[in-house]
Amino acid sequence: MTWRASRGKRVLTGTEREFFLTAFGSLVDEIRAELAGHREPAEYGIAVFDRLQPWSKLAVLADVGSALIHKTEICPKRTAISEGAIAAVFSQMHVLIEIEIDLESDTDHEGRFLFRKQVCSALEELCPKADQPEITCGDIDEWYYALQSLSDRILWDQDYLTADVFMDLDPDDTRDVRKMTGMDHEYVTAIAPDPSEPERQALSLRLRELIHGVEY
Repeated sequence: MTWRASRGKRVLTGTEREFFLTAFGSLVDEIRAELAGHREPAEYGIAVFDRLQPWSKLAVLADVGSALIHKTEICPKRTAISEGAIAAVFSQMHVLIEIEIDLESDTDHEGRFLFRKQVCSALEELCPKADQPEITCGDIDEWYYALQSLSDRILWDQDYLTADVFMDLDPDDTRDVRKMTGMDHEYVTAIAPDPSEPERQALSLRLRELIHGVEY
């Protein structure tokens, strides 16, 4: 599928695709570890995504990953859940960079800048005029703003951060808030997939294909 981004229909390529898939694969691994009972659920400050069950998170990630990686004529409809999933991928890269900075003094080889280098490469390719941190920068806030520059090329805004408030409102209040904010009804009310047992194996294969670029 192709994603209808803030700058038109888009499919990720080059360094943008590389860094996105790195964070995407890491996020999928985190959710799989949660399913296996190896860790507590991670929270990214994105309520519409954080509150989903693990298999629903994986299903949404597979949908948005397919839309951003594969070129098609039809774009999936934007929803708070799908945009929240994309935002979670960017948040995961922020986590990876934070860990990388924390471990930098314990690592001597060039790989200690792996994630920061990927973000810088994407910025150089896509936003050559934008200010960007050096790959040796240890200020995590600088990397937040760098990632924001990249996520802005995909996400329209940050409506997904407030969409969860609609879940606690009665219908009349929901209509009033949507009228004030301009949010589409389907954007805030869409429900995440809940894959059945038979569907989960196919979903796992689909995720592997997206992350590794190999069709299983």
